[in-house]
Amino acid sequence: MRIWSLWFLSLALTLAQPGCNDTLPCLDLAVQPVDNTNRFLVNPRWTADGQQLILAGYQGVGSFCLDPSTGHIDECGAAAVELHPVRAPDGTSGIPVAGARVIKYDEYWGRLSVIDGDSERELVEHAWGARVSPTGDRVAFCTGHLYAAWLHVMTLDGKAEYSGPGAQPAWLPGGQRLVFSLPSGGPAGIDDSDLFLLDLASGNTLRMTATPEITEMQPAVSPCGRRLAWVDWRSGKPFVARLDLPGGGA
Repeated sequence: MRIWSLWFLSLALTLAQPGCNDTLPCLDLAVQPVDNTNRFLVNPRWTADGQQLILAGYQGVGSFCLDPSTGHIDECGAAAVELHPVRAPDGTSGIPVAGARVIKYDEYWGRLSVIDGDSERELVEHAWGARVSPTGDRVAFCTGHLYAAWLHVMTLDGKAEYSGPGAQPAWLPGGQRLVFSLPSGGPAGIDDSDLFLLDLASGNTLRMTATPEITEMQPAVSPCGRRLAWVDWRSGKPFVARLDLPGGGA
């Protein structure tokens, strides 16, 4: 593992220590350096070309750009990237998917439905954090409170493919694997969280982090599937790691 600073060396060693020898195998991430910053940053999203990471400031105030090649963070222009789907006046958002179908998400009711021509078919209610797979044939979403969230993966035909503890899914490009967080805590807040990789074909889950001192949340996979970003909800620090997985980034 190649590490550029003592701080990141400490982190990388922790990733492969206690917690990685439990019932789930642990992936040893190669963490890249990020400039030290006093900003509290959240909600990482990659630009379409995968060259930059966009993060929001504390309580969503401000937009900041991270260049993974240098680790430098700076303020972005207001039009740097659109982080969310455009919302219609009725509070819904539409995401075009495979064929002529559209996934409709009513954020107020948490209702996911599929529009196919003139027909609309509801998939689920009370969902949040919905993410359509890059292949456009599946949708991952969460139910329940964040501190005890349940992660679901469903085809656009309504077939359930996975259900288990987890939150904040981030798809890999091939649409067969995704990274998710597993937060714990209570109504007062999140106490801890680690990252996991789910392989839908096998149903296997791989632990990616085991760091009690860091609350890994909001994973974001780069468009090429070779980089993984997340933020620490305790310190507001962003992290970027090289994602070297069996079978590549698919």
